[in-house]
Amino acid sequence: IKALPGEFSDGYFSVDGSQLTAIRSGGLTVFDPAGGIQWERNIALPADLRWLGLLPGGLRAIQVRSDTASAIDLRAGGRPVTFEGTARVFACSPDGRILATADADAIRIFDIPTGRRSHMLALDRAEALAVSANGNMIAAGFRERQLDHPGAPLAPFSSIVVIETATGKPVIKVQSIGDIALDQLAFNANGRSLAAAGGAASGLVQVWSLATTVTNLQSQRLQLTQPDRK
Repeated sequence: IKALPGEFSDGYFSVDGSQLTAIRSGGLTVFDPAGGIQWERNIALPADLRWLGLLPGGLRAIQVRSDTASAIDLRAGGRPVTFEGTARVFACSPDGRILATADADAIRIFDIPTGRRSHMLALDRAEALAVSANGNMIAAGFRERQLDHPGAPLAPFSSIVVIETATGKPVIKVQSIGDIALDQLAFNANGRSLAAAGGAASGLVQVWSLATTVTNLQSQRLQLTQPDRK
């Protein structure tokens, strides 16, 4: 453990995990993994900042404040690009290309460089999102309505859907084990495993193997094996 020089109110890893952005009074300081200062910048940051993810190249970052997400330019005079909809939960691909956000009834997929929404899917109350390292897949943990109408109560357990980023189409859906709500999802580095955690109270972690099966000569579909209990 190495103490970082200076006084900071918060810190966030870059979207690829290679840098740490520390928030200080009047701006931010970016550190390398060894704790050395790479660069500093004086910039006005909002009081309701929830997350700041530095994008590859270090000139832009994803900023999430309250329930909105935007891509901000860290250079003087740069204009932010605000992504439509609310961002109650969110996830970004490590290469800085794909942003997924979710509100009470939909998931939106954005192309970060252009700010353009590529897909939107209706989905009840997403509670966790993850984007694979190559940006090709998005996993969402959500709670379905117990009956098919808007006022119906939510199920006590979570379901997981894996979405193909290019098409915005779900390729698999599975129900988690146990009557718990998931609050964390993560792909491993090669995208072949998906982990889901139910929070500190449940103490449950589930890991699925993502196996690719060819259904015809033109397309592939994913299937989730039975999870390993951890």
